Amino acid sequence: MVLNRDDKLILWFLAGTIVLMNIPYGSYALYPFKLFATWIHESFHGLAAVVTGGSVVSIDINPDTSGLTRSLIPQSMFASALVSSMGYLGTAVTGAILLAVRRHARVQRWALFVIGLGAVLSLVFWVRNLFGIVTVASLALLIWLLALRASDHWSAIATNVLASQACVNALLDIRVLYSSSVGHSDAAAMAQTVGLWSWFWATLWLVISALLFWFAWSRSLRAEKAAPAPVRS
Repeated sequence: MVLNRDDKLILWFLAGTIVLMNIPYGSYALYPFKLFATWIHESFHGLAAVVTGGSVVSIDINPDTSGLTRSLIPQSMFASALVSSMGYLGTAVTGAILLAVRRHARVQRWALFVIGLGAVLSLVFWVRNLFGIVTVASLALLIWLLALRASDHWSAIATNVLASQACVNALLDIRVLYSSSVGHSDAAAMAQTVGLWSWFWATLWLVISALLFWFAWSRSLRAEKAAPAPVRS
C-alpha cells in the first residue's frame, strides 16, 4: 500500500489528535474542531427533521461544546428514529466524504466551499444563541477563505484536518453514549422510540461509522491502484 501526502497528513492529524486528548490541557488545542463537530452533529439533526417533513425551531451551540436542536417533526417512528440517528451518523458521513476526496485537490476545494455554504445557511435559518452565531460565522468565514483564496496545498491541509476531526469526534462522541443516562442522549431517544437498548443503538452507530471510514479510506487507494499507468514513448 502506497501512501501519498494526503494519506500521511490524515494519519498524522489522527495521531496528533489522540495524543492531545490524553495530555494535560491538550484538549484546548482541539476546542475549535470539537465545536466544528458539534455544528455538524446538530445540523444533521436539523436536516433530518426537514427531510421528514418537519422544521427546525433553533440550534444552540454552547461553550462546553454541547449542542441542542429544537425541531418539530411528524409523529411517526420513522421521523423520530431518523432525527435521533443522524446527529452521529451525519458526522460520520461528513468525515467519510472528506476522507474519500483526500487525493483530489479540486474536489477538496469544492468540499470546503460546500461546508462553508452549509455553515452560512445554518447561521441564517437555524442557529440562534449568541455563542453559536459567533462560532458558526467564524467557521463559515475561515472555510470560505480557504476555499476561495488558499493554495491547493493549504486547502488540502484544511480538508484533511476537518476529515480527521470529524472521524475522531464521530467515534469518540458515540462512545460517550454508553454512560449517558436514559432520556438524555440520542441513543436513549432511539431506544424509547424504536425499542431495544440505548447501548445497542450506540454500538450500531459506532460500527456503521467505523465501516464508513474504512470504506472511504480504502476506496481511493483501490482507485489509484487500478488506474492505468502512464504510457511512455
